[in-house]
Amino acid sequence: MTPLIFLFLLSIPPILGIARNSLSYSAMAAASAAVLMLSLLSVNESASILRLSSYISFRLDPLSSSFMVIASVVWVASSTYSISYDISSRSNSISFSLSILSMAAVILSGTYFALLFSWEMMSVAGYFQILSRKNVDISPPYLFILFSEVSTLLLLLMAADIYANTGTLVIGPSIPATAFILGTFGFAIKLGVTPFFISDWLPEAHSAAPANGSVLFSATMTMTAVYCILRLISLSVPDIAAGVIMMAAGAFTLVFASIFAAAAENVKAIPAYSTVENGGSMLIALGTVVVALYYKDALLAAFATGAVLIYVGAHTFGKAGLFMYSGILGKRAAKGELSEITGGTDPISSAGGILSASSLAGLLPFGGGVGEWMLLETLFILVTSGNYGISVISVFVGASVALGGGMSLISMSKLAGFGTSGAHAHSEKSSGAGILVSGGAVLLIGILSTYTIYFFNRAIEEVSGQSFDKLISGLLAVPTGLLITSPGSHGVFGLVSPVFIATIISVSAIAMFAITASSSRRRKVRVWSGGIGVETGSYGSFEYSNPVRIMFRHIFAGGVLPVNREWMFLKKGAKIYSAFSDFSARRIMNSSIGRYMLYIVVALVAVLVYSAI
Repeated sequence: MTPLIFLFLLSIPPILGIARNSLSYSAMAAASAAVLMLSLLSVNESASILRLSSYISFRLDPLSSSFMVIASVVWVASSTYSISYDISSRSNSISFSLSILSMAAVILSGTYFALLFSWEMMSVAGYFQILSRKNVDISPPYLFILFSEVSTLLLLLMAADIYANTGTLVIGPSIPATAFILGTFGFAIKLGVTPFFISDWLPEAHSAAPANGSVLFSATMTMTAVYCILRLISLSVPDIAAGVIMMAAGAFTLVFASIFAAAAENVKAIPAYSTVENGGSMLIALGTVVVALYYKDALLAAFATGAVLIYVGAHTFGKAGLFMYSGILGKRAAKGELSEITGGTDPISSAGGILSASSLAGLLPFGGGVGEWMLLETLFILVTSGNYGISVISVFVGASVALGGGMSLISMSKLAGFGTSGAHAHSEKSSGAGILVSGGAVLLIGILSTYTIYFFNRAIEEVSGQSFDKLISGLLAVPTGLLITSPGSHGVFGLVSPVFIATIISVSAIAMFAITASSSRRRKVRVWSGGIGVETGSYGSFEYSNPVRIMFRHIFAGGVLPVNREWMFLKKGAKIYSAFSDFSARRIMNSSIGRYMLYIVVALVAVLVYSAI
């Protein structure tokens, strides 16, 4: 199937937006639905290439088709949501449609020239989406375009390095190591990960955009970044150092972002920080794919690639639903603060929001829970790899993932719990439908994760060279095909059955409801103020998450509001390193010859030990 059909369908809505924004959104919903159906048919087909010139071509293969399936579900849901959410801004509808078109072009790009053009087009469309919001501060759109241009610059250097070494701009094998690093950092900027998290640009920019724009930024724009990195990995196996750096950067990002998400009070800042946290998790998963491929462990690489795809689907669907849900909450909250919400949301929106939040909290059997389990399993397996350095790094990264999971449970339960409290309100037209579609999708890919992985098996093979079939089995009461197993060095390392877990939870919940439904007993307790020292008589969202601010008071300003303390942390680290360098230069390098020789010997031994590891 030719990629031209996809691009043609998605190019119509931006033109219709000139006449009427609701027409543009309706056309985009229909076009995205058509793209979804075509992508489903293309997942297991051979590659199809549309070559317009030697510099511009587009490619549809199992990997790109898989990501188009995930993206188009969100595009359908967000376009449907936008029909009632955005009834006046024509410029936003045009920018919204252009963003979707450019994201599709990024995924389908067959040359680096087409990729660069589409990537820049995506950034410019996003910039105008942020500007389309009334009374927006000038800082967020300029921060967004600033970091977007840094991203484009790194990708331009990547393309130049590839052309200098291969003589072609066609996306193909043999990626130089320098080009891979430049490309990975360039794409990772869109994930907001370390070291590009130091300015909080992503949470600020994403939360400043209209709700439907935030959906695209946090759901599918970050997804395109993951796709591009995974595409680079599939073309040429990088050095293990690249995988370790990705794991470390992802872990650092995940920890800080999850803490800030738990402490945040703005209804759009919470999912924005959660986006950075998920970006860190996906970068860790991509790093594990690199490490597994470097060690030629194809089965572990297939398992890690499956984790990436499940995580991408869970993040994309969950974040789309959560930002649409936050858009409704924002209209009922003074200054967008969760603690200032008056009234609840409609039942459909509430159900979709709770489903999305549950997945992003890493709960089984949702897609986010399955993805997090697969990521932790991969890290546990790497601990037993026999390489001391990789084992130590995997332990610390695994601990970071666990901490991030705990913090995300706080932030997501806060947003879903306090957002749905109060009297139910009626939604504007059918805005809740898109939220429920996203929430339902993230539940389905979790419960039916074995079938989801089966469906994307060709894409997994394209990256790892190994089918996932060997990792799907059955056990005792769990029928064959409903159990995911992780590959250890001596056979099965771990296992999970989302269908079995969903069944147990459902039966237990029904039984508990039947037992307690008739009980009218209530226990009243004294309200705890969350450690803020004032008895308010109520227990709100601020009190709920205030223990996080107390526990991590050293990375908060005054123990209350999150600021760029990770930047301050890096500055302190730089000062310590500078002082150490000054001490070394004065006391060792330029002091006695004996100390200098000792320094040389110690450095040599350290290098030899590192090489042995």
